[in-house]
Amino acid sequence: MGHLRQILGGPLTYYLQILPSGHWHIRILCRDWLYIINTIIPYFNQLYVEKYTGMLKLARIYKLLSEENLNSKIELINLAYSITSSKSRKIPLLEKISVVTGLSINEIKFSSQEDQ
Repeated sequence: MGHLRQILGGPLTYYLQILPSGHWHIRILCRDWLYIINTIIPYFNQLYVEKYTGMLKLARIYKLLSEENLNSKIELINLAYSITSSKSRKIPLLEKISVVTGLSINEIKFSSQEDQ
C-alpha cells in the first residue's frame, strides 16, 4: 500500500479483503471529486482500460451534475446505468429517465456524445 500512497497520495482510505476464492481484493475510497478527476483517473489510464473507462464516465457524470438541461439529465442517468450492474437494478433505464424528466418513454431521445 505504501507504493500506491506514494503515487496517488491524497485523501485515500484503503480496504483489504481476501475473497472466498483466495484472491486479494483492494478497495480504495476517496470522496474528493477533484482529486479523483485530477489524480486518480490519469493513474488508471496507465493501468486498467476497463477501470479507466469507468473513471471517465464518473468524470462526465460529475460535469453533468452542474447542468440543468434535459439532455444532460438523460445522459447522466444513461452513464450511471452504464457503470452499474444490470442485475442490481430495480427500475429499467427508460422508466428511470421518464420519472426524472417527466417525459413519456416515447419522447426520450438519446443524443450522441459528439453532439455535445
